[in-house]
Amino acid sequence: MQISYKIKSIDFERREKKGFIINRPNGTNDFLFIHFKSPVKLLQEDSIIEVEKGACWITTPNTKHWFEAAEYELVHDWFHFLPYQPDEFLNLGFEVNKIFYPNCTGLLTLLVRECYEEFVNKDVYWQENITAILNKLFIILARECKSGNPILSNSQMRETYERFKQFRIHLYRNISENWDVSDMAKSLSLSRSRFTILYSNFFGVSPKEDLIHQRILYAEHLLSSSNMSVEEISVRCGYSNVYHFIRQFKDRTGLSPGEYRKNR
Repeated sequence: MQISYKIKSIDFERREKKGFIINRPNGTNDFLFIHFKSPVKLLQEDSIIEVEKGACWITTPNTKHWFEAAEYELVHDWFHFLPYQPDEFLNLGFEVNKIFYPNCTGLLTLLVRECYEEFVNKDVYWQENITAILNKLFIILARECKSGNPILSNSQMRETYERFKQFRIHLYRNISENWDVSDMAKSLSLSRSRFTILYSNFFGVSPKEDLIHQRILYAEHLLSSSNMSVEEISVRCGYSNVYHFIRQFKDRTGLSPGEYRKNR
């Protein structure tokens, strides 16, 4: 979905002294995006809440803005903007006028900085590029919010989730290794049981089943696109026993590797 945007004002990593307060009883006549990089107190639904660093806040026009950097210097990325298709923007999936905690905090600052540079320099197609950057930013945020993942609830769990995501990428890229769940857990300095519980909560599948699934997917690719023997493919997919590979492949696909290759 491509939504066009107009930036009205913007800054990244803006710093204000401790004690800084924003108080706009009637908000502004545009949308506001803020990425807090330091803790603040913020008014949300008539209650003042403690906001941790890394939080995001997207407000709709004429919504009251109140927050205070009570204990720390304020550091934040922000921009006032107007989506040309406001209904489509609001249907992206994230909650507006409510604090939420995405994982991509470093990426957010980079994207806001890119928008800032386009807004200031106004090179050829700068408005189109701002639209492209903001589409990426808001889709990333909407994707996280729509996942309903419990990791959004606190900063410690978000950090753990980031470590698990990086480990999962490493696992997928190295499926030929002789993986054992205990070894996986050790790589993240966790017990086997704790690792398995967190992995299943984060990704909706156990680490063992996730690994098998990726191995079978890769085997399907090799069977369809190469002339490698079934024995060679089994080794490439991390199996030390070709008969175990054939058995597991048939359990998952309903076909033996030879039958699968013939059908393709």
